[in-house]
Amino acid sequence: MQGKHWKLLISLLAAFAALTICVEMAHGIPALARGTQGSLGYSGHDGYANGGHRRVIDSLVPGSQLALAGAVAGDVLAFDDNTARKTVRTPGDIVGVTLFHGAAPSHLMITATETPFTSSDITGYVLVWAAMWLGLALGLLTGLRKPDGKCYRLLSIYLVLGTLANYVNFTPPGALRMMLWLPWMLLFWALGPLLPLFALRYPDDQPRGVRGLLFRQRWLLYALAAVATALMVAKHTDLYESAWTGRVFTTNRLVEGLVLLAALAAGWWENKGPLRVRFGWLLLVLSVGYLADIFVQWPPFELQIGSFTSSWNIVNGLVWSVVFSMLTYAVLRHRIFDFGVAINRTLVYSVTSLLLLITFGLVEWLVGHVVHVDGREKNVLLDGAIALGVYLAFHRLRHGVEHWIERLFFQAWHQAENALRQFVREAAHVRSRRALIEQTTLALERFSGTQARLYRLKAESFVSAGGLAIDVNDPLATALAESRKPLLVAETLSTQPGELAVGLLHRGELRGFVLLDAKPGGVAYRADELDVLDYAVHQIGLDLAALDNEALKSNLARAEAEADAMRVRCNTLMEVMRMLGARVAPDGVPAVSADAHN
Repeated sequence: MQGKHWKLLISLLAAFAALTICVEMAHGIPALARGTQGSLGYSGHDGYANGGHRRVIDSLVPGSQLALAGAVAGDVLAFDDNTARKTVRTPGDIVGVTLFHGAAPSHLMITATETPFTSSDITGYVLVWAAMWLGLALGLLTGLRKPDGKCYRLLSIYLVLGTLANYVNFTPPGALRMMLWLPWMLLFWALGPLLPLFALRYPDDQPRGVRGLLFRQRWLLYALAAVATALMVAKHTDLYESAWTGRVFTTNRLVEGLVLLAALAAGWWENKGPLRVRFGWLLLVLSVGYLADIFVQWPPFELQIGSFTSSWNIVNGLVWSVVFSMLTYAVLRHRIFDFGVAINRTLVYSVTSLLLLITFGLVEWLVGHVVHVDGREKNVLLDGAIALGVYLAFHRLRHGVEHWIERLFFQAWHQAENALRQFVREAAHVRSRRALIEQTTLALERFSGTQARLYRLKAESFVSAGGLAIDVNDPLATALAESRKPLLVAETLSTQPGELAVGLLHRGELRGFVLLDAKPGGVAYRADELDVLDYAVHQIGLDLAALDNEALKSNLARAEAEADAMRVRCNTLMEVMRMLGARVAPDGVPAVSADAHN
């Protein structure tokens, strides 16, 4: 699939996922704001009986319809609408269930009674929504910024469609709920292989070593996911469920997790420098996510925070919110995916301003709802006073926060960037190529904190000031000429020492490049650093080209002056020869002029 078609596809999928989240939140926010929900008067857990999916009663509310119907702990419920088993109901909703108590089952129509939401319920739902939005944003960013790599497409699909794999809680039963429920049922296990496959193919879609061996066994992931999806459909359509259903789910999750961890650990072990740092971050971030449901529901953990639903929502939402946040940080800070974005002052200040605006907006809303003033004119005056106070306080606080951020996070970077840009401005006045190359090398080493070497094209090689030569056909040179942007040496087929290469381009032709070693501690070059380095090296390249042109003009002028002097000497010599020839010629013999020889 071409890049433009992929971008269209992932954008449509993201739009559908965003729509489902909005639909769920449109029903959920009013319910949470109301503070109450409909209860059937029992708490329970998922189970199975007679080959079908059931809810097993753990406890009953005294006086509830189920209790009055004779239900006791351990009895089993089968719902008429299987999608409504764990939904958040509105007080007064009527739900049809079959109670299996004793030998004869009985059908009941239960009216949901009003019960308050617990703090863990509310926290869990909010965390799940936050995780869904974070995952959707990161998945869409991955799909749009890295449309060509298969590994990035796998991750993008996993993150975008993964938002649909969260259980529908608030949307009431009906066609709309069925439209949201079906993707959850089909995708919950079907998406599982995508994350291990991403880990196997990252970063260049060419698995090697241990990862290559695991990749060749990927059919096992496909087979387990297919079986788990089929059992998931059978379970939630009340066709079939047994002890083997849970065992297959557990096996599937364990195999996916082991392959994921093994692939990332092998990538970390087999690589060095920034690529190793990236694999380390992925290993840390993605392995954490796979532990979420283990600590919620699998023995011997079975973590419980209130009800099972709130336990799952809190741990799942919290863990995946942290995972997506850490992944976003790793993307921006360590460039595990090169999206061409960076942590810079503009980004941080924009986010800071947005958060401050949201904070002050909430303050204004709270004041407006808490303080009530009779009279339209007085309300208008109060609203104006609040708006003026918010405006004045916002600008003062924003200035202070930005000043604090500048000093805390960006002072060293700010100074290094200014120093390099100042050198670039001063470099335009250097009149010696050797001096300019030496000063450029020192400036780049001061900026990056590592060694730098500047290579210039001479005949069929790129030669550094130290005499090191790289052939013009080296993969690094050809990759720089093709991409016309800074490249990691590890991303090319070159075996040259160094971490980062920045090309010296003039009119689209590669005239040389700068090779920078790895930064101390294996820290990756950030995208904003690459922008500054690209700018500086490009300007130095223009200065060197200008000096080359001046040298050519000077050599040409010197050659023309020497040619003029040579012509004058030749003419003088010819004149002397003519005069000498006239003196020594015998009488009667015409003197041979200088022109006769021409």
